[in-house]
Amino acid sequence: TGGDGASTAALNAAYAMAMQTDRRTVLVDLDYQFGMAARNLNLNTQYGIKDLFEHPDRGIDAAIIQRMVATYGPLHVISAPADLRFLPTIEPHNISELIRTLKQIYANVIIDLPHVWQPWVAAACRETNSLVLVAQLWLKSVSHAARILRAARDQNALPNDVRVVINRSGAKFKEAIEPKDFERVAGITISHTLANDIKTIVEAENQAKTVV
Repeated sequence: TGGDGASTAALNAAYAMAMQTDRRTVLVDLDYQFGMAARNLNLNTQYGIKDLFEHPDRGIDAAIIQRMVATYGPLHVISAPADLRFLPTIEPHNISELIRTLKQIYANVIIDLPHVWQPWVAAACRETNSLVLVAQLWLKSVSHAARILRAARDQNALPNDVRVVINRSGAKFKEAIEPKDFERVAGITISHTLANDIKTIVEAENQAKTVV
């Protein structure tokens, strides 16, 4: 959910998968307006996801994918625009076509979704094998998580494998809640936790590196 560290988790998970599985891996930053994956790795590219969002009539094939991709070691990254732009109209079938094409090229496809609920976001969820929801143990986060899960379920956009990751586990929030209360309100069991290690995260981002 927004501000809970999903992008950081996606970036570092993608890099770890690329390193440890030795299989072709791509991270797709679909947060068109505020995506930070490329900036956090100091990647400079004039292309990226805007090729799809701004020119959907071109279609998606391996040649287009190759132009969209930037590399960070073994990890391929399809970045969001570096500057703030108005969000163009994007059709759900364009996102579905993108993901299906990526699956033909890459063994691991990690998609960082924006904190909005649009038909094309639901389409992305339908194309995934696993949906990972990153949240924190405080009131705003559990409320957002419950709403996202309910909307996705109502629109048949939840895959069979849905996992909740609690970020900053052990942090002391003013409006903190217990894990059991999160699970009760969100209607889902917590799968994993990430430590409250802000120092390491900030150090990695300041050096334009992953935590790994």
